[in-house]
Formats: sequence, structure tokens, C-alpha cells
Amino acid sequence: MQSNNTAEQVAYNHDWDTVHALFLLLVIFVAVSGNAFVCAAVARYRRLQRPSNYFLVSLAASDILVALFSLPFRAYFEINATWQLGKHTCQFWIFVDLLCSSASIVNLSLISVDRYISLSRPLRYLVLMTTQRCRIGIFAVWLFSFTVSILSLHNWSSDGTLEYEVMCRKIDKVYYTASTILAILIPLTMLIVLYYLVFKMALEQQRKISQSTTTGNSFSQDGTINNPSQTHHHRRNFLRVELKAAKTLIIVVGTFLICWLPLFCMMLILQYSPKHFEGLPLRTQTILGTLFVNTLPYLNSALNPFIYTYFNSDFRKVFKDTFLTYLTCAKNRAEVNTESDARL
Repeated sequence: MQSNNTAEQVAYNHDWDTVHALFLLLVIFVAVSGNAFVCAAVARYRRLQRPSNYFLVSLAASDILVALFSLPFRAYFEINATWQLGKHTCQFWIFVDLLCSSASIVNLSLISVDRYISLSRPLRYLVLMTTQRCRIGIFAVWLFSFTVSILSLHNWSSDGTLEYEVMCRKIDKVYYTASTILAILIPLTMLIVLYYLVFKMALEQQRKISQSTTTGNSFSQDGTINNPSQTHHHRRNFLRVELKAAKTLIIVVGTFLICWLPLFCMMLILQYSPKHFEGLPLRTQTILGTLFVNTLPYLNSALNPFIYTYFNSDFRKVFKDTFLTYLTCAKNRAEVNTESDARL
């Protein structure tokens, strides 16, 4: 009886691993196609060519890298239930994971800086956030992320090691502590503080605009009252656009934290106190590992394009136009083929 239960459990685990691997393959397709659309849309449509969207393209690039160079290894491991690709492939997998996760959160921090400048210095925004400076900022993000991830190839702790015979895992307390502080905690703190300031300024300016609408006056950037004019109308429209953009990015940030923060916490627990995790029931370990390590971080790469399309009217319009254009072209091709067949 016990052997039968064990056999059934093994069969169940194998079936679940296969289903999960197929799910990851679906995520690969959605992440690559969705994020490629984001990059193509910004490159093609001038109304999307704004500094904040350039940073979104950089974020999309990191999601594409995850889908192309990290997810296939995860799907392979799920199907085979053991690591058989050797040391160097394991190092590459860890390198890509660290590169993309670091680039994602630092890109989000850079976007928060852009939103803060846009709202606090609206008259100087175009002067401060030029295309050239955006490119420099994006280059700095990837250089920093590359530096953090390339350091994973060396063991910085006395007991640091790379496990690659059964599973692919790096044990290095010094490295993971330093990289977590530099690439996660500091950017995350900056991101939270800046978005707090953004919403604080937005609510304050919204209050002033409401007062100006009631009294017939308008407020300048420094808060002084101007003569009655259309200033408050333009300012209200500008503020509405900025608030919508900030809310969209807050959802992007929140989704990122939900998908990645549990993994970062589990990494530190496994580095400093693995007994706390290993002491859990096997079923609980499997559920936590599947959800927080093998699913949510990768699912995040496929979610962002849907967030942009749903919450950002510009991306939504571009998506609708692109989809209608595709349908029109497909219909025209079908009609041409039908006419050709009729002639034959």
C-alpha cells in the first residue's frame, strides 16, 4: 500500500511539473510578444516617445531577456526534475536572473525620478529630461546591473559555493547580502519615497486648482495667484495626465513587488537560516517554491504589457490601431487569395 502511494505521488509530481513547464512556455510566448510590442510601439509612434516610455522600453528589454534566457532553463529543470547542464550553464542562468531582476527594479526607480521631476519641475522638465540624458540613465542602469550580476561568478564568502549537480543554486551570504542592499533595498527605498512625494505634490496641486476654479483665480508653479485665465484649465489637464501616468506606474511597481519580493526574502532566509525553510513540511516547501520561486517572478515579465495597455490610453489606442490594421491586412489577403482561386 505504501509503495502504491509513493508511486502515485511520484506520478502526480511528474504530471504537475509537466503542466508547470507548459505554463512557463506560455509565459515565454506572451512575455516576448507583449514586450516586443511595447518596444515597437514606442519606436513607431511619436506620441509614445517620451522619457518615461523610454524607461519602459528598457524595462521591457529586461522582461524579454528573462523570457529568452532564463525561463527556458526553468522549464527544462521542471521537466527533468534535476540539473544536468553543468557548471557554466548554471552560472549563466544565475547571472541572467540577477541581471534582469536588478535592471527591472533600478529601471522602476529611474521612472520614479522621471515622474518626480515632471511634477515638481514641469516648466523645466523637457530641459532636464532630454533624450540624451535618458539614454545615459538607461546605460547606467544596465552597467550597474551587469556589474552586480557579474560579481556572482566569484565566491565572496568563505563557505560560498555553487551547487550544480542536482539543482542550480549559489550559496554566498556576503554576495547576496550586498547585492540585496545595493540592487534591491536602496532602489526600492528611493522608489517608495519619490512616489510618496509625487502623490503628495499631486494632491496639493489638485487642491490649489480646485480653489482656483472656485474663486476664478489660477495658481502659478510656485503657488502664487495669477490673473484669471485658462492657466488652471491647462494645469488641471496636465495634472490629470501626470496622475494617470503615476497610477499606472504604481500598479507596475506593485505588481513587481508582489512577484519578486517573496523571492528576495526566501533567498536571504536560505542563505542565513535554511533550517527554517527545510523544517517546513515537504508539501509546504513545494507550494512556496512553485509559487514564489518558479512562477510569480517569471509571470511578472508577461504582465507589464497588459498593464500598459489597460491603464495607459496611449498604449491602448496604439494596440487597438495595430490590431485593426492587422485584421484589415488579413482580410485583404484573404480576398486576394479568393479572387486568385476564382480565376484559376
